[in-house]
Amino acid sequence: MNTATGAQFFQLQSSIESTTLPFEAARARIADRLTSEKVEAEFKKYMVRLRAQAIIEWKNEDLKKAWEIGIAAEPTF
Repeated sequence: MNTATGAQFFQLQSSIESTTLPFEAARARIADRLTSEKVEAEFKKYMVRLRAQAIIEWKNEDLKKAWEIGIAAEPTF
């Protein structure tokens, strides 16, 4: 293959034969993936709501700072 920096040579080391899933198998996989994504998103929203309602009395300031850093690093919805 010719590139801007000169000729490049590639060697195929292995190959995998492609397969086509039957419609029902593909449909089940897609449904599982969509369901799990939806459940995960709803769970994260639920946890945000629970944290907002929680009353936390911190005994150790270092733990409080670590918790706040962890919460700040999570994506928001």
